[in-house]
Amino acid sequence: MASSQPSAATDASTRPPTAPQTPAESQPRQHPPPAQPQDEIQNASQPSTQLQSPETIQPQPQTQTQSQLLRGDSSTLRQRLTAAESHWQWKFGLRTTVIIAGIIGLGCAAWIFASSPTGPYTSYIDSRDTVFSSLITFSISIVWCTVCILVLLLRKPNAPVHPGVAVGLDLLLWLAFIPSCMFILLGLNDTMRFGNGGIIGKYSSYGYYRQADNGTWVWNATEYDSYYGRSRDCSYSGDYRGYTYGFANCAEEDAYVNALWKDKRHRVGVEMTATVCQFLGLVLHLALFAWACVDTNIRNRRKVTKDAEKLAGEIVMNMVRSGAIVQAPGPVVRGYSVLLDKGYVQPWPQQPQQGQWVQQAQWGKQPMPSMPGPAYQMQPMRSLGPLPQKGESARFA
Repeated sequence: MASSQPSAATDASTRPPTAPQTPAESQPRQHPPPAQPQDEIQNASQPSTQLQSPETIQPQPQTQTQSQLLRGDSSTLRQRLTAAESHWQWKFGLRTTVIIAGIIGLGCAAWIFASSPTGPYTSYIDSRDTVFSSLITFSISIVWCTVCILVLLLRKPNAPVHPGVAVGLDLLLWLAFIPSCMFILLGLNDTMRFGNGGIIGKYSSYGYYRQADNGTWVWNATEYDSYYGRSRDCSYSGDYRGYTYGFANCAEEDAYVNALWKDKRHRVGVEMTATVCQFLGLVLHLALFAWACVDTNIRNRRKVTKDAEKLAGEIVMNMVRSGAIVQAPGPVVRGYSVLLDKGYVQPWPQQPQQGQWVQQAQWGKQPMPSMPGPAYQMQPMRSLGPLPQKGESARFA
């Protein structure tokens, strides 16, 4: 025992000194967590199918369909009109322009018709006959274009007037504007000719009115009246278009003629405005007629396409009912007929059952609800062509 104690002391004295431990090293060593099983790793890699709480679900923006826009479900008027009619802004603008021009032209034509003078020396400036047709065309044009705009804006759902109706009425108005434009243009020409050449009234042996240097109109007696010493008689009363006229003296007749001359400039301006509105209505209704023809053609093509699709569907269903279309023989897997005797898969579209729509499922997609499911689970075939014979190696794709 005594001999062992010195040896222990000797070992302790000969042992090299150790460095002081840090606080981190003094703590117990932590072991890594155990590895997760392979099944848990695979489950973690797969997306979670748990339902989320209603609070965490974010609302997805949804686009409105054309039917929703036409019904007016949370859409603006502009969106509904765009869905109802293409280029409605241009058509709306043309119709509005026709209405404005028609109102202006109708007012001018009505004033010309009501204020036409009824007396002598008015054959040139009496435009009631030439302006009457413009009253009719302006009125019908205003009513028709107003109806088109109101139908487009107030119809539920928003929809324009049938293009066939637009073709008929715009064509009639366009053709009606042609003679009315010619008549009002003729009346404007006659009004502008009043007093041309410095003479009012026909030249006769009794005299006529001549424009003096100061711009007034004075009676000019002829040499015939001077030779025979005939004086001017202004008390004569006459009849013009059922209106009786007459003058108390010659001064009143002179004032009447000068008043007609002063009113000429204003009357020419009003008739010119009505004429411009007439030609503007002619051009705009021609443009609307052409546009309505295009819309009618588009509508008819869409109708023919729908009728053709319906007819094709009826033909196919009749062929299925009559047995003209026979289902492919052999097992059917997702719309394909497997030819096992030849060793390869040949596409063979599955025929629909009676009373069902014609459907064709593509390879790799699930069968449609109206189609029967796969007859059996088919393993994918790796080789193409016939099976290898004895002593031959397989040819892989």
